[in-house]
Amino acid sequence: MRAGVIISVIFLFFTSEIFSQTTISGVISGSDDKLISLYVVDDYLTREEILIDESFIGEDGSFSLKSGFDEVRYAVLRVGYYDAGIYLEPGKHYQLECYYEPVDDFLNPHLMETPLFYSIRNEVFEGLNSNIAKFNTMYDDFVLKNSVPLFRNRSSKLVQEFREQVEDAFEGYQSDYFREYVSYRLAGLEFQTNVTAPQKLAAQYLSGRPDYTHDEAMSFFNLFFDDYVVARSKAIDREDLQSTINYQVSYTALLDSLGKDTLLKNEAMRELVMLSTLRQLLGSNDYGYKQVLHIIRHVSSHSKFPEHRRIADNILRESSDLSEGALPPSITLNGEDILHPGRKSIMLIFFQTWNGACQAENKLLEEMYPQFSDKLDLVLISVDEKEELWQQWSEENADKPWQAYWFGRDYQFPAAYRAKAFPLYVLLNPDLTIKRWDIPRPSEGLPEILNMILK
Repeated sequence: MRAGVIISVIFLFFTSEIFSQTTISGVISGSDDKLISLYVVDDYLTREEILIDESFIGEDGSFSLKSGFDEVRYAVLRVGYYDAGIYLEPGKHYQLECYYEPVDDFLNPHLMETPLFYSIRNEVFEGLNSNIAKFNTMYDDFVLKNSVPLFRNRSSKLVQEFREQVEDAFEGYQSDYFREYVSYRLAGLEFQTNVTAPQKLAAQYLSGRPDYTHDEAMSFFNLFFDDYVVARSKAIDREDLQSTINYQVSYTALLDSLGKDTLLKNEAMRELVMLSTLRQLLGSNDYGYKQVLHIIRHVSSHSKFPEHRRIADNILRESSDLSEGALPPSITLNGEDILHPGRKSIMLIFFQTWNGACQAENKLLEEMYPQFSDKLDLVLISVDEKEELWQQWSEENADKPWQAYWFGRDYQFPAAYRAKAFPLYVLLNPDLTIKRWDIPRPSEGLPEILNMILK
């Protein structure tokens, strides 16, 4: 009986440890936004993010977030356009003080850095975040001071001396994640400076199963294998690669072709390199787009590695979200969807009221619209940060031939349309499927294009 009780207690202890929540609470100063969000990177090839939790920001600036991972994860805190990375350890509580420096109302925040600053009140000297920040400062100073002997003279002695300095600086700090972070960061430096032969680095860091959730491990993977298959591998024949993808369209043959390289003997590593390569080839004129997608779909459906199936799904989603024939991301404002199927096509336009280019294009749009009004509706969405700017513009343009809306600081749907440079024109078919994303503007020949499309 006592043994059963002991076993039950041990089981409860371990399960509570494994599934213990990580919590984040704190205060953000001077924010006009009402929501703070917590994301993690789903995979480090596409950098697709997953929303983990959201919290309303109280009138006093307070918020509270939580996650439930059983390993260290790199996460992103986001408030409007502003974001910051943070490493979350299982079962820990983080008390944050956050703020950001607002971007000028008449600047495009997508074209500049918009950091969210924070300090961890209960992690000053011994935490993972503070130690990674300290190491990164040491690393940047070291590279800046020694760039010539590193990149020109390939001084391995300097790298070894720096490694010893890091070990001394963090002596006594026990964290596998931190130790691996330092190792992979220095491996990347050795690779970029040719201090160590690539084969030796691969044998040390890339010979086993990939570490999918370690941000620096995957950064080194991406650095090492960027263009490796199509340009740097001496064992993979380029004509054979093109034939395998373009004509055989064979997952098995492609995996076998990559297996000729001794660095890719590990099956999991080889398939991940294949996925990385196929993603790069989606933008190549030498490889068939549909053939590449076919092989990625095979990985999505048949890979025995769940991480690879998820990555393949993300690549497929990334490549098709705004492609012709796809359903566009929904746009809901004030609880109502503003896009509805009908008999006309829809030109969806993201713009800024104060932007000179947007103003000029709107004027040309108004001039050209009468010749298309029986086949096309215009829907304009302002992404102005300040609602007052939008309201003033709306009053001044109330008689224009379009429906116009303010995005209401809902940053997710402009991001879903990849609306970063303005104006952005997206043409939708009458059934609301996408006809063309980022169609040329009126000054770039839009009337001629519409004459061909809207026959």
